[in-house]
Amino acid sequence: MKYEIRVCGDRMLNVVFIEESAQIANSEARWLSRELEASSIRDRIETVVGVDTLAIAYDPFLCSYSSVRSVVERILRKNAKRKNFDPENEKRKIHELPVCYSGDFAPDIGKAANKLNITENELIARHCRADILVYSIDPADGLMLSEDGLLASDPQVRASVPVNGIVLEKGRTRIANREGEYDGYLIGRAVIGDGAVDPECAISAGDYIRFVPVTENRMKKLLSASRIRHEVKYIKSGSPSGNGEKKVKGGSGK
Repeated sequence: MKYEIRVCGDRMLNVVFIEESAQIANSEARWLSRELEASSIRDRIETVVGVDTLAIAYDPFLCSYSSVRSVVERILRKNAKRKNFDPENEKRKIHELPVCYSGDFAPDIGKAANKLNITENELIARHCRADILVYSIDPADGLMLSEDGLLASDPQVRASVPVNGIVLEKGRTRIANREGEYDGYLIGRAVIGDGAVDPECAISAGDYIRFVPVTENRMKKLLSASRIRHEVKYIKSGSPSGNGEKKVKGGSGK
């Protein structure tokens, strides 16, 4: 395992993981975050998982940079003794999110399909064909999901995106958690349950997203529901195809 520890100002450091696969690097970042949450400095730091990084913020009045770095390096040395990570054997928490890929909910889906030289239905089928890993959750920009390979970077394309809008950008899918302008194509709108009300619906880095197409009428009903939930499933290790589901909770729009 290769990594770099970088200083970010006087109260943050950033651990950058250098791996052959972004998925492996992201797994290492999530593992380090969990280890720090159980460490002696857990009450004096906050961590944010990125695609291949872990940002660690600390209060310089409570602990020094050197003390935080020492704990991080000790944990990373311990990590070096672990067996190689296999993404297919990782336990999966899967969030099934209803998505509308048509009408006003998906104004750019035709443009995205033309860019790929496929039909809109083919684009939808490819977007829903596999569970997608949540790499990171940015408080400002939302959920960044692992590469879907659908579109390369297209910096000239920007979209006006609503909350929970589905954006294709730079070969990845983003789910926006705020209304605003984003690089990429707006191809749909998702329904996400309120994790503060229903902890089972809370989405974390390392979870998986499964997109489930719904009609415009169904989406309107879901968005108007007094309480929005989505289905959550747990998949046993070694069952990437969807077999071995342990638990099913939640529902949509009730």
